[in-house]
Amino acid sequence: MVEGKNFEDKYIFDDEEEEAFGSTSIVRKVINKFNGEFYAVKMIDASVVKKDDIEKEISLLSSMTHENIVQVYEYFIIEPYYLIIFEWMGGGEVSITILFLVI
Repeated sequence: MVEGKNFEDKYIFDDEEEEAFGSTSIVRKVINKFNGEFYAVKMIDASVVKKDDIEKEISLLSSMTHENIVQVYEYFIIEPYYLIIFEWMGGGEVSITILFLVI
């Protein structure tokens, strides 16, 4: 996996999909302009998370290949954010799904 050249040239945000917020990042659905496929972009605020920690996450996730682990495709740096492109996994948050299964 390599750093992408220009996020805006390759992806557009899907404004119909809600954002998911974490303590240091936001996840949004994007559409690849060239193939029309959906992806997820995790936008990590580099002013809140150490650069080394972000790079470790990118390296670790991109080295894993398994059917039960979301695939990482590429990343971009748009100050102050790191944008990590993941495969799109529709269906909502896992924690909410587990909660409904337990109830």
